[in-house]
Amino acid sequence: MSNSKEEPDKLPIGQRRAAMRDHLRACGVNGALAAWGDDEEGDDEEDVTVYPADPETQRVRWFLRKTYPGNDSGKNYLFIGMNPSTATDLDDGNDATTEKILSHFRPHARSIAIVNLFSFVCTKSGEMADLLRKEEPAVREFTELSTEGLGKLLDAVLPTIDVVVPMWGTARGEDHAWKRQAAQAALEKIRQWKEAPSHREVLYFRPTYPTHPQYWSGINSGNIRSCFPEANLDELEKDAGGDSGRD
Repeated sequence: MSNSKEEPDKLPIGQRRAAMRDHLRACGVNGALAAWGDDEEGDDEEDVTVYPADPETQRVRWFLRKTYPGNDSGKNYLFIGMNPSTATDLDDGNDATTEKILSHFRPHARSIAIVNLFSFVCTKSGEMADLLRKEEPAVREFTELSTEGLGKLLDAVLPTIDVVVPMWGTARGEDHAWKRQAAQAALEKIRQWKEAPSHREVLYFRPTYPTHPQYWSGINSGNIRSCFPEANLDELEKDAGGDSGRD
């Protein structure tokens, strides 16, 4: 593996891209699938499940999940972001994204899970774009590994979910082209899941693209649906396809 543990952000960009790929090779999705299955078979105690256990060191986080067994009438929510932070506990209050999710959805939830288009941990704004926007072998391999892993993870996770909330931001325009392959793969899985006969919902904060929680505002937490309408999957797919002809 490339040496990225000592000040990885100081490495030249090419080495950082290779390190990103190598971290994902070392912490693949199979462990995440096993961990998710173990959690599903667990007892009713309120506990946090994260894989891997130390995303800050391993630079990968496949999922973060918490179950709230006292709210039996609540729904099972899945939030799909762009890439993970180092958060290991939904309730620790140290992560702005999870805090925003909890402040609005926790009262309505039986469980909350977070996965991402890309499982590599980035903590600086714009870092993921810098790493992925250039077409080179390490980037292509990382994107393929991440997209394939996400597909397998969604196959395992989605059957347990009632509501999906995409929140990976827009893929429209050339500045976001690096995001499209993963977004399209996620939407294909979501559409297949949505077509099942049971009542399943896809919600988003702003119509036409999956807005990140940092831009959520003016939300009435007592009436989530007033701010999070049912998503138009055709519009989401246009955005993921890079359609730039809309206003």
